[in-house]
Amino acid sequence: MSPLKRLFSFTRRYWYKYVLGLFVLFFTDLFMLFTPKFTGFAIDGIRSLMAGGHVSANIFTERSFLFPYNEMVENLANRLVSSGLIYFLLFAAGVILFVNILSNLFRVFWRLFIMKTSYRVDYDIRDVYYKKLLSLPMEFYSRYSTGELMSRATSDLHAVRMTAGPGILAMFDPLFMGALAIINMISINPKLTLLSLIPLPLIAVLVFIFERIIFKYFKEVQQKFSSLTNYSQNSFNGIKIIKSYTKEVEMADSFDEFSSSYRSSFLKLVRVEGLFHPMIILFSSLSLIVILYFGGKLVIDGIITIGNFYAFQMYLMALIWPMVAIGWVITLWARGMASMFRINEVLESENTLICGKDSIDKINKIEFKNVWFKYPKSKSWILEDISFSFKSGEKIAFVGKIGTGKSTITELLLRFYDPQKGEIIINDKPIKEFSLETLRSSIGYIPQDSFLFSESLKDNLALSFDKDDNLMERVIMNAGLTDTISEFKDGLETVVGEKGITLSGGQRQRMTIARALYRQPAFIIFDDSFSSIDSHIEEKILTSLSGQLTDVMQLFIAHRLSTIQNVDKIFVLRSGKIVESGRYDELLKKQNEFYRIYLTQQLEEE
Repeated sequence: MSPLKRLFSFTRRYWYKYVLGLFVLFFTDLFMLFTPKFTGFAIDGIRSLMAGGHVSANIFTERSFLFPYNEMVENLANRLVSSGLIYFLLFAAGVILFVNILSNLFRVFWRLFIMKTSYRVDYDIRDVYYKKLLSLPMEFYSRYSTGELMSRATSDLHAVRMTAGPGILAMFDPLFMGALAIINMISINPKLTLLSLIPLPLIAVLVFIFERIIFKYFKEVQQKFSSLTNYSQNSFNGIKIIKSYTKEVEMADSFDEFSSSYRSSFLKLVRVEGLFHPMIILFSSLSLIVILYFGGKLVIDGIITIGNFYAFQMYLMALIWPMVAIGWVITLWARGMASMFRINEVLESENTLICGKDSIDKINKIEFKNVWFKYPKSKSWILEDISFSFKSGEKIAFVGKIGTGKSTITELLLRFYDPQKGEIIINDKPIKEFSLETLRSSIGYIPQDSFLFSESLKDNLALSFDKDDNLMERVIMNAGLTDTISEFKDGLETVVGEKGITLSGGQRQRMTIARALYRQPAFIIFDDSFSSIDSHIEEKILTSLSGQLTDVMQLFIAHRLSTIQNVDKIFVLRSGKIVESGRYDELLKKQNEFYRIYLTQQLEEE
């Protein structure tokens, strides 16, 4: 779908608000353009009275349905003049004031209809954008950085909102204003009107040339802004590393490079726009020169009156705004379409994970059959010909050096990715036949990265599930957090800060363990979940869990071998392959890969 069609798909649901806004906008312009005509009538009336004549009204043309009112206005004006010139002036001023009040009152309403609606469109796009991000697979996030996605949600959405509000206004207002001004100019003198419109073709050529240049430059600006945002976010996330390695100066220098690149691109855009708008005004101003010469001659020859000449000039000034607005419209729409194109890239991204509709009440059996896998940007296989199975109540573990594919197995079980070869079977059915929602809700996942939201401890444990105080107390005890939480002044209501920064690494890991237990899943994945926990606390937690999770399937990814001494089976990975398997004591006796890992850890501990 093109960016324009995508934008209209969001604005279409509010079409009646836009129609009402444009209807009110038309009358705003209509009342506003009545002022020059009536002012011209007042000028001619004063001039006629000073020459000893009477007031003559030619406000409405013969083709207008209001033409009969000319005589009524003329009679009223002359009756007021008979009482004194001041009454005629007050009458003219009163009418002009009343019309301007009406015009500005209508202006308030079109702002409410059009501008307010643009914020509704912004809300809808932002909502769809966020939900789309939540629905996309992990493969998508390997292609787009957080900074890129955030810049689309901020700067690009702002540009789109400006298109949906001021952009639509600035597109129709010149049409209404221009059409009404030209009609009034023709009613004064058609030939003079034609001469004053000569610069319009030049403006059309300018618009055609500059529109493409602005679109190209603004898209480049937004891409540079994405890079700048991404670099800034990475810097803030890694602020501890930056400070501990005293890299503040180097990071600041790199930021200056990103910022300078963004500034250079933005200045190119500013220079183009800075040239575009004055050129529009310049060609528009040529019309003033035309009417000063030809219009002046018509006044001298008595073809038009001084009042009509004044009104014509005011209409021409009103016509210059539409000409200038064309430049603004092109800028707004070029920026908006460039931004909508970038947002569209996300909205049109496909979810490559094919999901079934079957639900899972409880996972009883898991089997990997000859599974091969590599990440989207990887050239080599991460997992090669992996086969294993386990069932309800069993505990298995995967060990191996860093980069052997241990955590990848958990990502396949959670369907963050699908294997390129082989098959994963759950409860004797291919994993693809189950809906993602029921599959993932059946699994308690404790990742390597102990991520906590910037909320209270209670909210982090419940994660929007119903809060059960008794269950919460039990999982806190099983995760060894009872003493820790009692030390906090606000207990479970303590807000942990961004990513749980107020907690230690071990406390965060225990919180993620408690969070997984709170869901009461039939299958729990411990992905190196005890690495930051003291060994004596780890032993207490494992002892507590062994009594509580007798019927729960458990999969451990472990670097610390003490964590997996009591599992039913251990699989040893090397270069993405299972090289041996068995119980803890059996593998030690074989003195192969597992034994070498064991000796390495013993040496490290000593």
